[in-house]
Amino acid sequence: MKKVPIYLYIVLILSIATFGQTSSETVECKIDSNKKFKYNIVTKSRTLGEQPIFGMYVVIKDNKKYNKEDMLKFTENIKMRFCNEERISVVIFDDKKAIYSKVVTDYLLGYNKAPELRGFYSLDRKTNKEGIQFSLQRGNPTDEVKIDISK
Repeated sequence: MKKVPIYLYIVLILSIATFGQTSSETVECKIDSNKKFKYNIVTKSRTLGEQPIFGMYVVIKDNKKYNKEDMLKFTENIKMRFCNEERISVVIFDDKKAIYSKVVTDYLLGYNKAPELRGFYSLDRKTNKEGIQFSLQRGNPTDEVKIDISK
């Protein structure tokens, strides 16, 4: 069995703990025109507790967008759009069907590959930690490109 990074366990816990819980409290903020980026939010949820995490599963269909410049634009969009959220965790896919598949859970547990799973983005405004990792091509490792955006 392969070694699984800790962030994958956090994403798995987030996905299991919040599956089906919609986030009606989320207020979306205005996005500057230069920060617009096309993606589809499939699910939004929030963990419970003292330090809740606002989580999303998103789909970015255009394979040409999986590059450093566009993915940084994506992170800026998420930051601006959800400006009132302290902690954000995003799982990025290139196919909506995969979000509802058991394959993703198996991947997060280290059993199988999930080529539709393209990356992860996390932001913690309290600790000023922010990062994104993604694959340049479908089927490549989700940590093919890692960017620490923390300031």
